[in-house]
Amino acid sequence: MSLYVIRKGRGVPAGDGGFWPQSESRDIRLPVGRGINSDGLNLRIAMPAVFEGDFSFAVEERSLLIFGVRREPVGFGEPLTKRYALAYGSFHQRVPLGPGLDIKKLKARFHHGVLDVHIPFAPAAAGVLHPAPSSLRTVSAAKRRAEVAA
Repeated sequence: MSLYVIRKGRGVPAGDGGFWPQSESRDIRLPVGRGINSDGLNLRIAMPAVFEGDFSFAVEERSLLIFGVRREPVGFGEPLTKRYALAYGSFHQRVPLGPGLDIKKLKARFHHGVLDVHIPFAPAAAGVLHPAPSSLRTVSAAKRRAEVAA
């Protein structure tokens, strides 16, 4: 599917060429980065155009739950001319955490539209090698080409 669609004569501002970004889904999915170091799990959740008072998070079982709202800008344009690169509205997302974490010592910092979360390993889990989740493991390019060709 094309990243852009042509929409001529339907409220497109002059000089724009009629190209608008198109999204297949209006659901808000927050990109989440993960890293494991010697003392715990680090998460980086990107939340562009979300302000500090517009979200909250909680830990439930082995998941970090994020709830919030991305508010539509006021005075951005006339109704038929507004097209956004970001989806606006309420959102919620579950981020799996895994075992062996000391949730009571969770530290979080929100800055520049990014929520950084650090959760240290529980004392019983300290010193144990924690492999990266399977979704984060890398595969060599040659092995990947062989898998695709098969």
